[in-house]
Amino acid sequence: ERSFQNEPDIFAVNGKGDLIIFELKVDGHYDRGKTLQAMSYAEKYSYWRYNDLNSHFRKCFGSDNNLIEEFEQHYGYSIDESDFNKKQKIIIISHLSSVETTHTVNYWRNQGINIEEFFYRFYQINGKLYFELSNELYNPADNRSHCWFNTNARYGGYCYYDMALNHK
Repeated sequence: ERSFQNEPDIFAVNGKGDLIIFELKVDGHYDRGKTLQAMSYAEKYSYWRYNDLNSHFRKCFGSDNNLIEEFEQHYGYSIDESDFNKKQKIIIISHLSSVETTHTVNYWRNQGINIEEFFYRFYQINGKLYFELSNELYNPADNRSHCWFNTNARYGGYCYYDMALNHK
C-alpha cells in the first residue's frame, strides 16, 4: 500500500496496447470517490505516449528491456509504438463498497467509460482459507447477500457453467 501517491496502484497493458489502470482499496468502506479517483488517473495518464510508458516500465522493473520487447515476449506478437495507450480501461478492486458506488460505476460505463468494479473477500470453510474476487457486490451487513455453491459437483461438476452462462 502506498500512501499519498498520485498514480494508480497498478499499471498494465493489454494485448491491444491499451493502458489498464488498477485502483486497489485494501480495507475499510470506500465511497464513490474511489471511482472518481480512478477516472482521474485514466485522464491524467491518457496523455502518456509509448516513451512515457516505457520510462515508467523501466523505472518500476529496473529492466534493461523495453516495454515493447516485453510485450512481444508476453503476447507473442508485436504492435507499433503508436498503438500503445490509445484507450484506457479502469479496474477498481476493493473490499467493500455500496450500492451507490456500484450505481456510479454502472452510470459511467453506460456513458462509454471502460470501467469495472470488483470486490474481494477472504473467508474460511472447514478451516480452509478461500479468496473470492467478484463483480457482484458483497455486503456482509446485508443478510440478503448470497454465495454460490455447486451442490451437484459429484454428479455434474459442469452444471454451474450452464447455470451461470444461461442465467438460470
